[in-house]
Amino acid sequence: MLMLCLMAVTMRTRSHEGLGMSGGVLLFRHLLEILLLGQLYFSNTFEVQTFVKIILTLVFVVNIFLIKAFFDLEEEHSVYWAPALLVDIVLHFILFGQMAFDYFSWGETQKTW
Repeated sequence: MLMLCLMAVTMRTRSHEGLGMSGGVLLFRHLLEILLLGQLYFSNTFEVQTFVKIILTLVFVVNIFLIKAFFDLEEEHSVYWAPALLVDIVLHFILFGQMAFDYFSWGETQKTW
């Protein structure tokens, strides 16, 4: 997803459109995700701590804010950046759905192991 955004920014330089606020917000969300991955994968215990829940909530809120940014870009008839932003938003909602499914079915998964 990060590479898709970088490619969209590279292609954007050949057009007249600007990133506006969405570029900074998207970068902030990707930085939060890197922090989250570091916290989850390099932790000694596999537990969802309060810190992880806070980061997930922030990523979710930022993702909702990016929906408004997408509609603002669509009003400007964005060619490169708006579609890349939309793909990123949709993929994150799919990831949130998968994480919610795994969270609520974790007890059943442990029983089958």
